[in-house]
Amino acid sequence: MTTPLKNFVLAIIALIASTTPCLAQNMSLKYMSDKMNVKCPVEITDRSKLLSTECTDNEIVFNIELKEPDFNMDQLIDNNEYWKTLLRDEYIKSGEGTRQMLSLISNSGATFKMVCVGSQTGKKASCAFTPEETRSILSANGAAPQEFFTLENLIVIINSAAPFPLLDGIFITSASKSDDNIIIENSLDDAIIDIDDLIRNANQLKNNILINIPYNEGVRFLANLCVKKEANLILRFSGTQSEKVFYTVLTSKDMEKALKRERK
Repeated sequence: MTTPLKNFVLAIIALIASTTPCLAQNMSLKYMSDKMNVKCPVEITDRSKLLSTECTDNEIVFNIELKEPDFNMDQLIDNNEYWKTLLRDEYIKSGEGTRQMLSLISNSGATFKMVCVGSQTGKKASCAFTPEETRSILSANGAAPQEFFTLENLIVIINSAAPFPLLDGIFITSASKSDDNIIIENSLDDAIIDIDDLIRNANQLKNNILINIPYNEGVRFLANLCVKKEANLILRFSGTQSEKVFYTVLTSKDMEKALKRERK
């Protein structure tokens, strides 16, 4: 029993790590869940398969089928804490992808849950990590939980996923950091948007972006992280045809106010 469960937990760790590039496109647990469901069922080991994932505001669930009698479901049901110990132990040996994925789950305030069903009996066993327990896992190597998902990590993810849309006709193409500023490069389609009109109405564009922060998961995640780190967001726009360039700046205070409006 110990060996199959340990191998299963190791495979789950690898699966979690492999999902990190998927969520890079918009830093969304829902996006990652949807992408994984397209590929399901996924063989985790020769004795287990991922049937589906479910994602809500408060929880992300991995629904998994375990091969019986290789797995004794009664033992799994009775040893919930052993699962947790294994995951903590194996996390310490895992790589950056696992760390980023677990820190994203933790930062989103979601519970991470595995629900396993026996292939023959249909019995279910589950193991759930609250956000606090996930943060405890992330602290296993002595670092503070908030250090795990940094602006530098987010910049790497943005650059690996770009280009992706900010607003209609505007695509984020790259990101960089300078002092306390995050610089986002944007490509603007002149055939859709009059760049001269945007330059004349720069404040309106800034207001539109701030208003839309609550409705764009990727931008919201970036804004939350900027607020936590007290970093300003500099948006640089360049026309694809005109090659005209202009900037707008969202201060951490601007973004904090926009995020507070979201909670009302």
